[in-house]
Amino acid sequence: MKRIVWLVALMFALLLPLMAEAQQTPPAPASQPAPAKTSASQPSSATQGNPDAQVWVNTNSGVYHCSGTHWYGTTKSGVYMKQSEAQQKGFRPAYHRVCK
Repeated sequence: MKRIVWLVALMFALLLPLMAEAQQTPPAPASQPAPAKTSASQPSSATQGNPDAQVWVNTNSGVYHCSGTHWYGTTKSGVYMKQSEAQQKGFRPAYHRVCK
């Protein structure tokens, strides 16, 4: 019994610094310029891709999938909607690729 307690204490002592390091947040950058405003040549995320494309929105993860992809219409919970509607509601495209 003493060996088990000793092993658990040793594992905890070895893993504690790793867990503390993972929980630390990186320091904030000293001074960065404010992000540039979206110009007319750069489309905003709400207007990227084909706005009329029908997508499958996984309501659990907040990600939408394009037709023809693996998870389109197959996730446990979700709903079909237009890509523009999904973007307006704050859903993001799977793999950061909008539907064309």
